[in-house]
Amino acid sequence: MSAEKPAKIGTIPTLLSPDCDKHIAWIKTVFGAQQESLYRSKDEKTVMHCSLIINQGYIFLCDRSTSLEKGGKGKEPEDGGDSTKSRGTVLHLELEDPSPFWKTALNNGATVIESLKQQYWGAEYGSLRDPFGFVWGFMKGGECRKPGVIPYLTLEEGKCQSYVDWLVKAFDGEAKESFPGDNGLIQHCCVKINGGFLYLADDIKMPEHRRETSGVTSNVTSDVVCHLDVPNPKALWEKLIKNEAESVVELKVQFWGDLYGTVRDKMGYQWSMCEAQTCPPNDTTTGGQKARGVISYIVSPDCEKHVQWIETVLGGEVKNKRYTEAKKVMHCVMSVNGGTLMICDRQMDCPTTTTSESSNDVPKDEPPEDQKGFMLHMNVPDPDLIWKKAMANGGVQLMELKQQFWGDYYGMFQDPFGYQWSVLKSE
Repeated sequence: MSAEKPAKIGTIPTLLSPDCDKHIAWIKTVFGAQQESLYRSKDEKTVMHCSLIINQGYIFLCDRSTSLEKGGKGKEPEDGGDSTKSRGTVLHLELEDPSPFWKTALNNGATVIESLKQQYWGAEYGSLRDPFGFVWGFMKGGECRKPGVIPYLTLEEGKCQSYVDWLVKAFDGEAKESFPGDNGLIQHCCVKINGGFLYLADDIKMPEHRRETSGVTSNVTSDVVCHLDVPNPKALWEKLIKNEAESVVELKVQFWGDLYGTVRDKMGYQWSMCEAQTCPPNDTTTGGQKARGVISYIVSPDCEKHVQWIETVLGGEVKNKRYTEAKKVMHCVMSVNGGTLMICDRQMDCPTTTTSESSNDVPKDEPPEDQKGFMLHMNVPDPDLIWKKAMANGGVQLMELKQQFWGDYYGMFQDPFGYQWSVLKSE
């Protein structure tokens, strides 16, 4: 696996798992997946979102009950919640050597659907079902193998070509290849969407696992949601709705801070979309490169107001903000003066923000004892402008901004939240 994080392109499968913690552990064991992030509910009992890096791509998981559909309750499958199959979707992997992954999967509770062997179309391929009901396809790929986990959608007979046409129209996709059978049905088709790939088929003579997961209709909820990170989810959302998709989760800024929504297309497949993060070059959030040096992290008594103050006085720009279920800021990344500043609410239940039982009683205009003696410094071309804005917005002078005895034009002030800042005129 590459040390650099891959880009979030293409269609990323999101698994609505019946037991997300165990499912994550299984995928890590079998594929050596690397956990990028994991967010839990406030009571720590359920996984709201987990991002895993696998085969130089991504797969997302959450507990099925955490779906935002219908007020936060997941829509149960028509079989009453027994996840014995992943309806209409196979999780396809193209690997240099699938054998060791295949063996590890079988040793960890997976069951064979189709043996890993040389198939009639020329590739070494096999499929199995994991202990949580999801079907995985393993294919030996050459130098041109595609990275990540590719959703392989299986449709009712005669539906594939019209669905491909719909995908091309709705997502500005590109049909890359198609292999029709003698009966006119599609044995395999590849569509390029959002810089990545989606596979489809509707031939009833395909392997057993694809036959049993076909027959998806508009009233069936799949346990796999196709996710897209895109620059403009609002435009995509409007285009999908215009093309007969129905809203499942309203596109809006969700409680965790992202612009996110979900639709169900005319074939019954669900698509989620999120605004792709645009980060400064040295940001530490997903999408940017890891920052160098030491990044200041403010643990604020009122993060939302503090962020607004930094925007107004220092010209800061929010690049990424995530919330807890209680609407507290869990993590915020800002670009300030060409660098990165991080900030979160002090009330967060973590050791770094509560030093004693009385920590939450610290006055808002004074940081806790362990943060005194800490100063945020900026070299700027026009410190007078920042100084005037700071004083006009509740700042308190600590050291007059003037030519100091050591030769620099320098001053210090305290913001309304108790944190000390210094500004120095840069050459």
